[in-house]
Amino acid sequence: MASLDLRNLLMLIVDQKKLDVDLAMDLGCQIDITDPKPLVRVLNYCFNFLRQLSDQQIKVTLNRLEEAIRISMLVPTDVLEPPTFSSEVDKLLQRYQAFSDPSFEPGKYCQILITFWTEPA
Repeated sequence: MASLDLRNLLMLIVDQKKLDVDLAMDLGCQIDITDPKPLVRVLNYCFNFLRQLSDQQIKVTLNRLEEAIRISMLVPTDVLEPPTFSSEVDKLLQRYQAFSDPSFEPGKYCQILITFWTEPA
């Protein structure tokens, strides 16, 4: 099992996709992982989901909490009804002891939270 730095992974995806993103990320946000491919798929899906709702800048934060690491992705939107968020996301995140929490305020914003449970800091 290897350690994956979520900060580096997010910066790599943002760079490769050439996204307009405002990043605010804590250092030391690492998870133990055997296969990063499903996580990369999840993060790409989340960015694509938000991009279809708005062409405005996506705000991404990465926070190291006491017993978790949380990624927040938020974009302002004028959309009144978002597409359905895939249930596959949480199935893929389970292998990382993580879950997603998408929220939507019609005509205002869409936010996706991804929380990874970790040992106490």
